[in-house]
Amino acid sequence: MAKKRSKLNYRFRNAREIDVTGIGDEIKKASLSGIYNFGDLSQLAGFIDSLKFITEIQKGNLQLAIPGPSMADCLYVMEDINAKNAVGYVLVTGRSQTDSFPSYIEIRAFGINNKLQKRGLGKLMMEFLLTSFDSHILVAHCLPFATGMASLLQRNGFVFMDSTEGGKRTYIRN
Repeated sequence: MAKKRSKLNYRFRNAREIDVTGIGDEIKKASLSGIYNFGDLSQLAGFIDSLKFITEIQKGNLQLAIPGPSMADCLYVMEDINAKNAVGYVLVTGRSQTDSFPSYIEIRAFGINNKLQKRGLGKLMMEFLLTSFDSHILVAHCLPFATGMASLLQRNGFVFMDSTEGGKRTYIRN
């Protein structure tokens, strides 16, 4: 049985560019199993480049002030305090129907290092999200193979909203 870890061994922080390589590797593995859907490797590379861009904005090296429906991206990592390495990541985007304050937060990517799954770390990351964005509506999408994520969402108060013809499911938490 996998060993559960104490909450005290982890902290959440903004991702740094050095974290993006590991996150990219995890996303690539997950996309090969159908958890994520990138049409080809160039789309995946573009997504990883966008994660690097987000880390530059979070560091304060770049200013971003683009009004519209995609308000801001935040990339967080869950770090093992003792090992000093990222063990999980979550990418969220503030979304708005207008050019004002986000009307909801979309969970765009969420993952735990494959070797550390089934130890309660996803639950810790979800608790961080729910606490950080407690006054916002949260929305997440899951592809058909993302059964673990769908289950985690439902255990944390998300309800099924709809699905596409291809099987992508949308969950919402008010």
